[in-house]
Amino acid sequence: MHHVTVAFEPGRFKGWPANYGLWVWEDEVLVMYEDAISDTSDINRHTFDPSKGLFVEQARSKDGGKTWRIEKCPILRPGPQGKPWNGQDGPPVTALREPINFQHPDFAILFRSAWHEYGPHYFFYTYDRGRTWHGPYALPSWKYEAVFARTCFIADSANEGIAFLSGGRDDNNEDGAETFMVRTRDGGINWEWVARSNRPTPEQGVRQSNFTIMPAAVRISPQSLLCLGRCTERTKNHHWIEAWASGDDGATWSHRSMVDTSNSSTPPALLRLPDSRLVLTYGYRIPPFGIRARISEDDGRTWGDEIVLRSDGGNFDLGYTRNVLLRDGSILTAYYFNDDPHKERRIEATLWHIDQ
Repeated sequence: MHHVTVAFEPGRFKGWPANYGLWVWEDEVLVMYEDAISDTSDINRHTFDPSKGLFVEQARSKDGGKTWRIEKCPILRPGPQGKPWNGQDGPPVTALREPINFQHPDFAILFRSAWHEYGPHYFFYTYDRGRTWHGPYALPSWKYEAVFARTCFIADSANEGIAFLSGGRDDNNEDGAETFMVRTRDGGINWEWVARSNRPTPEQGVRQSNFTIMPAAVRISPQSLLCLGRCTERTKNHHWIEAWASGDDGATWSHRSMVDTSNSSTPPALLRLPDSRLVLTYGYRIPPFGIRARISEDDGRTWGDEIVLRSDGGNFDLGYTRNVLLRDGSILTAYYFNDDPHKERRIEATLWHIDQ
């Protein structure tokens, strides 16, 4: 294993790659995340100053993740400043008119919401490896009052693809939220709701909210899919990752497995290797704080013992991993991290191999 610092600036908070994305083209890697003014006056919360806004930033590597360069404000959130992180007076959300080619060699797509966790949702795309982003383009709300949009997209052809999102019945909290799958057959112009892709989540209320959010999905075969979600039942103070599977291209889903995270509330990141093994990574947000992984050799029915990528974290404020496979067969796992809760959060990455 080899750990590298992706993005650090004195006085700045860098966080949550899982809220945006990580993409790879040969040896070029791009990660997007959020950037804010650091405020470590209360280390029991996320240590940024919400009154100063939350911005978007990305970092790029051209040598397979060994060295990185920060790129400021690649996109601006649409909408005026309302809530502390609502909009950046960015371009208006419009309807996509021309279909996207999902198989363009330098393509990437980004799903996000205007507010930190919820609010107006949209997508951007790029044909030049994130140097310029087209958008924001509108998404439906389907049957939900609020859609919590983060990037989880699988391209099936030039014009066909599926995305996984989470949605709920209140735009002020995630109580009762569930994960679901949508499909486009016309290059992103229209998106149809297909099915709920994880467990039905009982509502409990703002103070005791239950949810299944932040899906991470892979295609296992032309008709088989696996979707993992971050699950919480606060009434029982219980947190875990759950896997659901579909054998009919997303039309119906059934429970496959539960991943024990030792009651650490953390989103999953999923990667399928060329030999069909699945790699799951997540932040470990209880002592000893750090980053962990598990491997499945049977399409998510069972998961191996935890692999400790890091155990030197300073407190819970870390994780939100993303994974890509590099040309040399190594895995790059990006995340936000701190080894001292009184210091700035930064984006880091671990380069690691799995034994054959």
